[in-house]
Formats: sequence, structure tokens, C-alpha cells
Amino acid sequence: MGNKTIAIDFDNTIFETEYPTILRPISPVIEMAKERRARGDKLILWTCREGAELEAAVEACRAEGLEFDAVNDNLPEEKAKWGNNPRKVAADEYWDDKGAFWEVMHMANMIYGNGVMVPVGTIDPTGLVTLEPTEEDHE
Repeated sequence: MGNKTIAIDFDNTIFETEYPTILRPISPVIEMAKERRARGDKLILWTCREGAELEAAVEACRAEGLEFDAVNDNLPEEKAKWGNNPRKVAADEYWDDKGAFWEVMHMANMIYGNGVMVPVGTIDPTGLVTLEPTEEDHE
């Protein structure tokens, strides 16, 4: 299987936000994205943010060690392949809090609580997560 291109939304997908304020990283998603990039997949930051708000998003990702191959743009190889640059970015996967990606994360024992994707467990009012053991942990 070849490498994939993944377009990732920013707001409430890789960072919890109250637009335009960036609140905190959604670590499981950031770690998954970094892992995929380390395996050779290409990442595109795909967001409605522009100007200073976009720069802040890119810097927030950088601070978490997350880099992108393109920002709100198609990959150079896609532009060369097709001879144009349409508004919709070409990707194999689109990660967005408004899309099916969240359903996949839920099936992978993740939940969406307090606006943040976290491993299954307990979330207290401060946002602290306590993982609950599974039956496999007791075997």
C-alpha cells in the first residue's frame, strides 16, 4: 500500500478551540497525525482560518511537533500531476470533527467528551482523564 495524503481540519479536530481562541491540543489526534507522517504519509492542514489566525494555528501545531506538507493548498506533486490547483484539496483521508473520522475514532475506543477526543475513561470537571481498566487488563 502506498503512502496517503491526509487533509486535517484545525478547529476542534487537532486543537480544542472557541474560535478564534486556541485552547488546548487534542493529543491523541496530534500523535496519530505525527505517527502517520513518520510512516511517510503527507499531511495538509485544511482549515477556514486565514491571515494571523492561520499563522497562530500553524505555530500551535509546530509547538506540538506537528508539521504539514501543505497548508490550505494541494501538494506540489498533485498540482504538477493535474496541471491545476482546485479549491478542494486532494487527499485520501479527510479528518474533521464534523465528518466520519470521529466515528472511526469512537470505534477505536475513543470518546468525545468536554469537546476533546480522549481514550475511554473518566473525565473530571477540570479535564483530567482517568483511564478505566478493561477486562483484558485483568486477565
